[in-house]
Amino acid sequence: MEQTVGFPHEELVALCRRWHLTELTFFGSVLREDFTDASDIDVIVDFAPGHVPGFAFARLCRELEDVLGRRVDVLTRTGFTYAKESQLTLHTAEAVGFLAQPAAVST
Repeated sequence: MEQTVGFPHEELVALCRRWHLTELTFFGSVLREDFTDASDIDVIVDFAPGHVPGFAFARLCRELEDVLGRRVDVLTRTGFTYAKESQLTLHTAEAVGFLAQPAAVST
């Protein structure tokens, strides 16, 4: 059964700001006709300089799952590039992304 996903734009922009993401891009089956109820959502993220979260990365993944309402597989831009260069099988090279300016850091 073919599914479509409505991306909650405002929630994703807020998540990008909280996590200092400069890129949040969807790829894989979520962009194709074979996306189903059982499909996860593949995501690429990139962080603003100085804001890579370390172990908190797992919390970002859980927040994305909460916002999107299903399991997500998250790669960083570096991890995605490595996967492509290593010729690991990825679902598709096409991507749809949300770009958000990170929240201003108060001093």
